Amino acid sequence: MGEGGVDEIALQHREWDTKRWQPVGLDVLTLKVPPTVYPPHDDTALLDSCIARLGDGSGRTMLEIGVGSGAVAIAAAQRGWQVTGCDVNPLAVAATLGNSKEAEVEITLLESGIGEGQSLGGPYDMVAWNLPYLSPPKGNEPRLGPLEDAGLVDDEGEGWGRMVCDELFSSGLL
Repeated sequence: MGEGGVDEIALQHREWDTKRWQPVGLDVLTLKVPPTVYPPHDDTALLDSCIARLGDGSGRTMLEIGVGSGAVAIAAAQRGWQVTGCDVNPLAVAATLGNSKEAEVEITLLESGIGEGQSLGGPYDMVAWNLPYLSPPKGNEPRLGPLEDAGLVDDEGEGWGRMVCDELFSSGLL
């Protein structure tokens, strides 16, 4: 990537991709995914398979932090979970909103994240967060844009695990 904001703006003008994704035991989802939104990958399928093993949500509540394209949230809602999803990327929120309407499920969506100052509701029966497993770029490989990079910055240097656990418990999400 070149100069942060310029490249980020250029990405917004690319066409959205259409991805077909198969949740465990459910019909294939056709998802529209903007260029700066994490599309479904193997790690998405792994998280979905764990949620599927929990069976019918039966109205239990779930928060998904970082909804991306909405794949996991939509599959959970189709299984009967009452899903709230949040993302710091406004295009992820828009994509999830459109994709959930297309899938005919209701998901409460917030343009926010952990520590963003907005209440995420709760408590929840389950909190899911699929952090992308990204290898550092080598040489001239493309890097994350500023929007994605901001979501992965560990400002305090204490590690994500500690911050996430502290925030989830202190905010009453768990």
